[in-house]
Amino acid sequence: MIATLVYTYLLICVLMVAEVSSNQLHSFVKLKNIQCRTSHPDLVSLEECRILDKSNESKVQTLCYFKERPINQINLRMKSYIKRPVGYVPFVIYINVDWCDFLVKRNNVILKRLFNLVEKYSNMHTTCPIDQDYIYLNASLGKNRGFYLPFRFPLGEYRLDFLTTFNLDIKVATYVYFEVE
Repeated sequence: MIATLVYTYLLICVLMVAEVSSNQLHSFVKLKNIQCRTSHPDLVSLEECRILDKSNESKVQTLCYFKERPINQINLRMKSYIKRPVGYVPFVIYINVDWCDFLVKRNNVILKRLFNLVEKYSNMHTTCPIDQDYIYLNASLGKNRGFYLPFRFPLGEYRLDFLTTFNLDIKVATYVYFEVE
């Protein structure tokens, strides 16, 4: 779940810190929805997994309780999809990492940069074994649920799927839906 939340909010944080001047080419990304599921609700409780809309801002909030601790092994698999008339089809990104290894070595340049952005919004930075009561993330979005990317990205609707496996058995799936305008 840690890695799933990290990737979900890495995307959000990248978008939050991207500053675009009016003369640059850019893309607006709007977060549409987030869904979380677990294969073992008796071992992992997903208390929150939502976008909370307030009058001046939106927030992505997640809260995940682990009833089986410590967590010694975490594997994260991330895939991206684009919406087509036939449904969502694979689109460019596929990442598969040992999250515990990454937390120690920080040896993946892309993940390191993204994780540095999201780390301040959560308690997902501890190394394995993880023996915390819960994992949370509370990231602020703009009022319009969106951010600018400092480059052009193909227009359309997208989905990011994060499948996180804990201790070789417990699986948590997170689906993030967004649109590039």
